Amino acid sequence: MTHPPCPFCAADPDETDEWLLVTRLAQSKLWLSKNQTYRGHCSLVFLGRHVERLDDLDGSEFQRFVVDLRSSLQAVRHAFAPDHVNVEMLGNVVRHLHAHVIPRYQDDPRWGQAIWMTDASQMPVTKLPRAELEARVAQLRAALA
Repeated sequence: MTHPPCPFCAADPDETDEWLLVTRLAQSKLWLSKNQTYRGHCSLVFLGRHVERLDDLDGSEFQRFVVDLRSSLQAVRHAFAPDHVNVEMLGNVVRHLHAHVIPRYQDDPRWGQAIWMTDASQMPVTKLPRAELEARVAQLRAALA
């Protein structure tokens, strides 16, 4: 089975149609989703080379990535004070190592359940004004500092 070119390896933008760069960390980039149904939803993308799974990493890459993940999780918790946080590494759509950090709130649309639904068209979408997205990026950067 062949896969399309990896979008995470193909370019190094600071913004895409769906994500806004928060910062570069030791072994990854932290992105804020432009869909803010789950306030503070981020993705941490492994940098350095193309890998699909955690077990593709050597020991030092693994350690740096996990430290980045912990820092990102702590920043999301500090910046947005969620009731819970999910960390998910699926790799079903984009086959490049990345982790979704998804703050969960008791009033969110899928509290107590996974956010992923069977069809992307069923996913709720909450688009914010640019200034609000940038304010959330700033909150995350401050929490990482």
